[in-house]
Amino acid sequence: MVGPSRTAPLLVLTLALSACGGGSGSTGTPPTATPSPVVGGAFTCPTSETTFGLRTASAVADSAGRRPHHAPAPGPDVDPSLLAVTYDPRASVSEALDAKISAVHGNRVSDIAFDRSGSATRGVFVDASNRDAAAAALRLLPGVRDVSVVHRLHTLSTNRPDLVGPFITNDVIFAGNGVAPLYQTAATEGQWDMHVIGLEHAFDYSQPGNGSSVPVNANALGSTNIKLAVIDTGSDVTHSDLAAANIVRTQCYITGTNHAQSTGTFVTDPDGHGTNVAGIAGDAVNNNFGYAGAGGNISLMLYRVFPTPDSSCSTKSANPPPQCSTNTLDVASAINDAVANGANVINLSFGGDTACTNGQDPDQTEGKAIAGAIAANVIVVAASGNSGTPSVGAPACDTGVIAVGATGWND
Repeated sequence: MVGPSRTAPLLVLTLALSACGGGSGSTGTPPTATPSPVVGGAFTCPTSETTFGLRTASAVADSAGRRPHHAPAPGPDVDPSLLAVTYDPRASVSEALDAKISAVHGNRVSDIAFDRSGSATRGVFVDASNRDAAAAALRLLPGVRDVSVVHRLHTLSTNRPDLVGPFITNDVIFAGNGVAPLYQTAATEGQWDMHVIGLEHAFDYSQPGNGSSVPVNANALGSTNIKLAVIDTGSDVTHSDLAAANIVRTQCYITGTNHAQSTGTFVTDPDGHGTNVAGIAGDAVNNNFGYAGAGGNISLMLYRVFPTPDSSCSTKSANPPPQCSTNTLDVASAINDAVANGANVINLSFGGDTACTNGQDPDQTEGKAIAGAIAANVIVVAASGNSGTPSVGAPACDTGVIAVGATGWND
C-alpha cells in the first residue's frame, strides 16, 4: 500500500531521475582537466576516502557532463575475456565447476547469487583466444544452466545548462537569481532543470497554505525512509552538499586485471560522474548551501563499479578500454547488494551499445539482477543514452525499467 507518507518522496525521486537522462551539468565555463591520481590501483576498490581536491558542485557537473568519454561512439561492448556461467548453486556443482574452470585455464572472478531464480552466476576469466572453446566445455558440465558473454558499459551524461515555483528552498544555486521562471540566465548560475520539471511545486506540499486540499506533508521535501541507490563511478562523500545528506551505505565492486573482483566500502570518485548523479538526486535540501537534490532529504546508497580512468578515457573510442568502463558482473553485484540492503529505487546512469530483444537484456547476468530487483518491488531507472538515436540501449530497454532521456532548457 502506498500512503501519503510515501507518495511525495517517490514522486520527487521520479522527477530527480528524469532530470538527468544520464547526468547533468551547469552552464559555467568547464574547468581545466587535470589528471586524476590513481587510488589503490586502477582496477581495485579504494581503501580510503581520498579527496581529489574539493570541487564546487558546478565544477563536478561540468567535468562529468562534458568529458568525451561519457559518450563513446557505438561499437562492440562484449568483454573478450569474461564469461558468465549460470549454475545450480549446490556445493557439488560449484566444486565441479571450479575444477572445469581450472581445466580450461580460467580463473574465478566473482560469484553472484540469484535467490529468486534458484541459481548462481560465476564470473570466469579466460584467454580471449580460448573463450569460445572454454564456453563450450563449461556448458557440458552437469548442473551448468547457461554460459553467456559479459558486456561492458560506459557512463552516460549530457551537458546541462537553467524554472520556478511556490517553495524556493534556501539552497543558493536552486534559488538562483530569484527571477522566475528559470531563476537563471546565461550570466547567473542556477538549477534551470529542476524548475523546468516543477520541483518547487512538489516541495510546496511541505508548506502550510500551499493552496491545495492536500494537508501539509513534510515528506514532500524527501523522506529518509526512502533509499536511493546510485550505482556509478562512486561519489565524493566529502563534498559539502553530499556530506550533509543522509548516506546510509557505500560499497565498491571492481573486477581487476588480476582477474578477481575486489570489494570495499570506500567509494572514492576519481571521475566526477557518480558525484554529479548522486548530487542531482540527493544533495541536501534547504541547508543554505549549493544545490537542491530533486529527491529531497532522502537516504543515499552509493556504489562504485568503475575503475580509475586514465588519459585514454578522454578520447572517443568505438571500443573503450576497460579502465573507461565497467562490466555487468560488477553491476549485477551492486544491484543485488542494493536490493538486499533495502533500496527503494536504483539509478543506473550508464549503458552499452546493444539494444534489447522483446525487452530482454542482451546480457543475461545484468538482466537477471534487474529482474530480481523489480520482483522485489524496487524501482529501477536507467539513462536512455546520449546518441540521440530512436533506439534505447540496455539496461534502459529492459522490461520494467524506467528509461529516462534529457533535454536542454530550450528543448
